[in-house]
Amino acid sequence: MVEAIKDYQNWADKVADCKQELSSLKKKFKDKKFAAGCSRDIIRTGAEQLGWELDRLLSMTLDAMKATEEIVRSQS
Repeated sequence: MVEAIKDYQNWADKVADCKQELSSLKKKFKDKKFAAGCSRDIIRTGAEQLGWELDRLLSMTLDAMKATEEIVRSQS
């Protein structure tokens, strides 16, 4: 669990630091080196279980990360 949180934080830092838009994130999402510790299959399955397209999940994730970026950084 701790490793998954670290992987997520690593991914979150990369996304937040780069201020990537959806199209850029989608391109990077295809690159296995980007956020290598995250399972793309799990992310896709999660979107499917929610009944969402992957674009919607990625977009909402970016929006949520941007909205909480300062809070996360202040707790680090």
